[in-house]
Amino acid sequence: MSVETKNDTRFLKNYMFLNNYHNNSLKDPGGTKEKPITMFLSMPVVDDKYYVLPTFLNKTKEIVSEDEAGRYFREEIEQGLVKGYDTKEEAIEAHKKLYKTITGIDIEVKIK
Repeated sequence: MSVETKNDTRFLKNYMFLNNYHNNSLKDPGGTKEKPITMFLSMPVVDDKYYVLPTFLNKTKEIVSEDEAGRYFREEIEQGLVKGYDTKEEAIEAHKKLYKTITGIDIEVKIK
């Protein structure tokens, strides 16, 4: 399993995508004023790769399933705006690091 840092191309690509999504969602978040929702990250599998993607759709203000998120962001995946991981373990570590880098909050990633 690779340990990613801010110097890794994949980390930077995914960070830029998710940070932009988070910042756009902050303009009109879901949830409540006390607990806004801007991303609600999950790890859908698309074409045998694990992706760290929002399940909160900022256009509709709804939270969708992992599968729906994978379909929703397929174009961004195909355009290379977000990169996938070969294993669930890599995706879990990336999820934690990306979330902390964007929000400053440590999280525990729960797996279904």
